[in-house]
Amino acid sequence: MSQTPDVQTRASDRKPPERRHWDWVGLGLLFLATHASAQSAVFDHVATAANISGGRTYISHPLLDGKPDAVFFVTHHWNPPGQIPRYNDHSVGVIYVGLAGSRWAITNRDGAAMPDGATFTVWIPRTGTTGSFSFRHQTSASNVVANRTRLDHPDMNGNPGLYVNVTPVFESSEPDAEFGAWYEPGVQRWTIFRQSSLATMPIGLAFNVCVGSCGLVGTWLATVVTCPANPSGSNVCTVVTAPSLNHQDRILVSSGWDGVYLDDPVGVYWSSAPAGWGIFLEDTAAAMPEGARFTLKATEVLYENGFESGDLFGWHAP
Repeated sequence: MSQTPDVQTRASDRKPPERRHWDWVGLGLLFLATHASAQSAVFDHVATAANISGGRTYISHPLLDGKPDAVFFVTHHWNPPGQIPRYNDHSVGVIYVGLAGSRWAITNRDGAAMPDGATFTVWIPRTGTTGSFSFRHQTSASNVVANRTRLDHPDMNGNPGLYVNVTPVFESSEPDAEFGAWYEPGVQRWTIFRQSSLATMPIGLAFNVCVGSCGLVGTWLATVVTCPANPSGSNVCTVVTAPSLNHQDRILVSSGWDGVYLDDPVGVYWSSAPAGWGIFLEDTAAAMPEGARFTLKATEVLYENGFESGDLFGWHAP
């Protein structure tokens, strides 16, 4: 899906071509602050010939290497600064490969070749942080119902106002599918669901779950984005704008649910006009459905004690 760069526009400033976007029209923003720590990290990982093998791009980071239980999160970033925009129209997740130097990789679940130059934002949080935390969830016969798996966590149960993101952890037999997070009112539990009411949730799948800042530290923001009407058939959703946003931010996004399923891969891009972050479908021929729902969070990159670390910055509502 790559496009010929527009020579009159810097590649880092272009939105996904042939599609329009909408201005921000009023989103609920959550602003919190904590203290910094070197045990969390946020950075962009670029797929290159040196780290690509088939449908995977291998990550090397001291908080991940040799750590099969590491909990972290990824989002495709379409137009990072200094990089040519790349599409990746494939469902992605993360996989630990012991035979590859005991390293984690971002993988296209359908096995399609990983595009050279594709960029993914990686969030590696601390674990066990009160209020904002992350953990790994595995599906089992006791927690799967139809197309979803119910989470049972004391800080999540009965709390629909949380900001929850998920990244699938793949092994060898998982479906090529999209997943999201949804609060199920009838049982007062958060769930991870497949983006189809007709699909079933398999037993034995694993997901990394991020609540709040995931356990990253600093000042952070989260917002829930619901896509407006789309009469033009655009493949993009609302652009989120705020005074402190810029192209150096690092974005984490996952699907939610409010009556609309979206079984298509998504990514994020920086829009220069209006200045802000947008969510788009990787398939440029697809139309973003009205009512599609996403949880979006942001951070900037800092360095602490030799690690590329996330010290989350503050957004302010317009």
